[in-house]
Amino acid sequence: MLDTTGLFATLNAWDNIEFYDRIYHPDSSAAERKARISGVFKEISLDGKEKQYVTKYSKGMKQRLTIGRTMVTKPRFIILDEPYLGLDFEGANFFLQIISLTLDNLAAPFC
Repeated sequence: MLDTTGLFATLNAWDNIEFYDRIYHPDSSAAERKARISGVFKEISLDGKEKQYVTKYSKGMKQRLTIGRTMVTKPRFIILDEPYLGLDFEGANFFLQIISLTLDNLAAPFC
């Protein structure tokens, strides 16, 4: 993960994910988009926090949101550089769980 997440500070978490969903899935219906994005928030354990602005998120929450952003784009491969930087033990453990879930749901190898 980069120290700069590339998330839009002026948008809430849902809108950040939806921005990329609209780019990568332009022909999706509103119902398909809502279901896909809701699923991502459940997988990254940020459901219920979708309307919070990114500036209110902790570093760990921002990292989970960037993984969610990646998940919605369905990439062919993912490169992580020091993904545990700045996370406490609990955050690092949770991040490992997210990576495992993502590997199960995507055809993307992590490097």
